[in-house]
Parts: sequence; structure tokens; C-alpha cells
Amino acid sequence: MEQKELIKDNLSFIQNKSHRLTSALYLVTSFIIDKEPLKWAIRRQVLIINTSIRQGISLYKTDKVVSGIDSLLSLCEVSQGAGYISDMNFLVFKKEFLAIKELLLKRPNLVALPIVDTDAQTSRKTRKKSLSLNRKSEILKIFKPSVNYSIKEISQAFQGLSDKTVQRDLNLLVEEGVIKKTGERRWSRYSLGA
Repeated sequence: MEQKELIKDNLSFIQNKSHRLTSALYLVTSFIIDKEPLKWAIRRQVLIINTSIRQGISLYKTDKVVSGIDSLLSLCEVSQGAGYISDMNFLVFKKEFLAIKELLLKRPNLVALPIVDTDAQTSRKTRKKSLSLNRKSEILKIFKPSVNYSIKEISQAFQGLSDKTVQRDLNLLVEEGVIKKTGERRWSRYSLGA
């Protein structure tokens, strides 16, 4: 196997594993009450890690992801101690995130651009979704627990972005179960949680 294909396979493996772990952590933290700040801290941290990995690994991002994994595991350990995450779930998350960390530290040659499918239609969809990944984490910073926001309120925080662009990003977050939507059309309101 050529070096380029090996890098692509390893990066793809890490991206897929990160995505599955992010989904699993969201599921596990859904049992934590919404008023608990630890729930939102864990979700924010895992989103930052997943977003960085999905955008492609660079030398700078490797350090960011590694320190992000350390922070996430620390938050998960506190949640385990508080009884929010079971011992078994904590051990699984710890093992899997440490495996990603070890692979990143062991193979600095994983530096690569995001992997884009060769199919033109899929490629366009991937590009559109990856453009909003940075904005997703920025949008999530705006949200406070138990507060509903309109598209206008959220888009005011982003100069140069249309309401439609913000709405597309919000719809992606709703599809992922990161935020929830109530109401229709101009009466739509968005809040944290699934």
C-alpha cells in the first residue's frame, strides 16, 4: 500500500472513530439533567475534538486534539465520580480516546487535508457541510441552557452571514441532535439538547 493510501486509511479510521465516539457521548450525556453544566462542557469539548478531526489533521490541530482529549477525559472522569457516567462507559471512552491520541502522537505523518469523496455530488455535499463545521462550534457557544433563540438572534452574532446560512447550520445541528427546534417557519425557536 502506498504511503498516501495509508495516510488516507488512517485518517479516515480516526475520523470515523471520532464521529462514533461523539455520537456515543451525546447519547450517554442525554441522561444527565440539562441544568448540569458538566453535560454541556462534555458535549462542547467532544464537538471541538470531532470538528478538528473531521476537518483534517495538521501539526497544529494534532496538539489541539491531543490536549482536547485530555480535557475531555478529565470531564468524563468527574462525571464518572459524580455518578453521571457509568464506570464501564467511562472505561470504554477512555480506552477509545486514548487510542486516537496514541495514533496521532505515534504517526505525525497523518498530516493531511480532509478526505473528500471522488463522487462529484457527494463531494459538493461534504464541502458544504465542512464549511459550516467551524460555525457549528461558534453557534453552540451562543446557546445557554433552557433558553430559546430565533434565527435572527443567532445570526446577529455572525456578521457577514445571511439568515439562510445560519438556518442551514442550525438545521444540520438539529439533524445531529445537538439542538432542538420548536415551531415552524418564522416562529421557529432553537435550544440546546435533543
